[in-house]
Amino acid sequence: MSMLEYTSKFMMLTCFVATFVADEKLKMNYLEVGLNPNINERIFVHQNTAYMGLYDTATNVDRVMKKRNNYFSE
Repeated sequence: MSMLEYTSKFMMLTCFVATFVADEKLKMNYLEVGLNPNINERIFVHQNTAYMGLYDTATNVDRVMKKRNNYFSE
């Protein structure tokens, strides 16, 4: 599942567990749990304090990883 697919599904499902993601930090923690371990490892150094910052960082890491994989597979 791509990063964009994962985050859109995550956002769609948060309406069913509003109490679990009511706090911005909890929402970020739950998002991080389901991330690809390679992405999670790379975003660990970024100290995001908001969900959108975490989302942007993870999306950018995913994009760069795919670009790198495509470069080395050619």
